[in-house]
Amino acid sequence: MATSDRPPRTTVPVEKQTSEIADPCVHLGKLDLRLRPFIENCQRFCERTLEMLPDEDKELMRRAAASRNGSRADSASGSASAHPTPGDPAAAYWKACETLTVAALRLPCLERMFSTAWPHSVRYILPSDEPGSHLEHTWPPVLAWVALRALPAVGIRIPVFDKLHLRAALGDIFSSMGMEDEQAWRMAARIRILLWQADTPSATIETKEFWSDGDVRWLAGVNESKGKAWFNKELFEEMLTWIQLPALMEIALQNAGESKAIADLEKAISLVCHAATEAGYNLDAYLKLLSGESEEEALSDAGTQIVKK
Repeated sequence: MATSDRPPRTTVPVEKQTSEIADPCVHLGKLDLRLRPFIENCQRFCERTLEMLPDEDKELMRRAAASRNGSRADSASGSASAHPTPGDPAAAYWKACETLTVAALRLPCLERMFSTAWPHSVRYILPSDEPGSHLEHTWPPVLAWVALRALPAVGIRIPVFDKLHLRAALGDIFSSMGMEDEQAWRMAARIRILLWQADTPSATIETKEFWSDGDVRWLAGVNESKGKAWFNKELFEEMLTWIQLPALMEIALQNAGESKAIADLEKAISLVCHAATEAGYNLDAYLKLLSGESEEEALSDAGTQIVKK
């Protein structure tokens, strides 16, 4: 996951900029005018956010906007707002929102390049144009994350999320779209996790820091039994799939080399899934396996039997 406040771009020589994303797809450097209403609604959300936040938070956002404006690579858009005023959170937000929206719309095309390394849950967690995919369930959380991630709120994403009561707001919005209550609240929790990780890059899925978070433990179905912590296979795979969204958005903004970037990501996913399987979904054993302990030591220390091949 990126540690900066902007979606990173991979720069290659112009003559080598040949995207591997198959056509038809949303092209970098173009913003479909049909997206304008979505961007404008996001902008209104940003303006309302700035009105509601205390002065100290607004000052932090102005500083973040100035930093973002000074370091951002060329964006995928050519709108009139393409050069935001330094220190103007609203203008910086518009630019970031455009870039992230274009990246999000390229996800279904990127998904066609996936291998079988992905858990089955990828089909109903991330946007896809495959037959049977439920667009009404996959797109809302992604677009909600775009609207929130675009805020120049480096270091204060979770405080802003909490101060604006966005968990409840998102849960209500998703429920109003016909989603079951628990699923709506799960989507809100998933969005919060990505915002938390954006400000806490050390909280990766192989760390105790990540697994100490209440939303992570709920989403992964962590439960205690006889002094040991276990997590649910299906819920874990759903969460693992979801937290790849920022990395996939970065890949979607590349001009070339998408297949290699996806292969590298899939290698990491396979490693994590293998560790979970070998650990028998025992949390301590899983973390020890990923920390480099031998399989025998990790499973023995956690009191878990080795999975028979």
